[in-house]
Amino acid sequence: MSTYVAVPVRLGETRLPDGRLLGWSEWGPEDGAAVLFCPGAATSRRLGCGRDALAARHLRLVSVDRPGLGASTPHPGRTFADFAADIRYFAAQRGLGRPPVIGNSQGAPFALACAEAGVVSAVALGVPVGTERETGVAVKLFDGR
Repeated sequence: MSTYVAVPVRLGETRLPDGRLLGWSEWGPEDGAAVLFCPGAATSRRLGCGRDALAARHLRLVSVDRPGLGASTPHPGRTFADFAADIRYFAAQRGLGRPPVIGNSQGAPFALACAEAGVVSAVALGVPVGTERETGVAVKLFDGR
């Protein structure tokens, strides 16, 4: 039987400065160049794919749970900017630098928030979904408004 979702190679939680936890998982070589992944709705840090492609390109896919999902502590009243701040801290703690980010489906607005905040070096969106307000972040990011 073939499977497209690979079991994570590494799972963990990082404690954020305010005491909340941010759940994460990784695939690919531990010393590979990091690529951050923001999964969509009804998914979690356990959604990862391309295990063979990651190894062949020496990439490390790092997937995170948004606040209140999976292993990440809820953060009532959070904003997209708050998520970007969490990722800035997480990236520093994990030695990721400013990785490129992939936002899948409803993870797209979170990836865009990281790009707008300068937390990541590049952004790619896979089947982006969001509200009109969230889409405004994309417009601002891509055309400078």
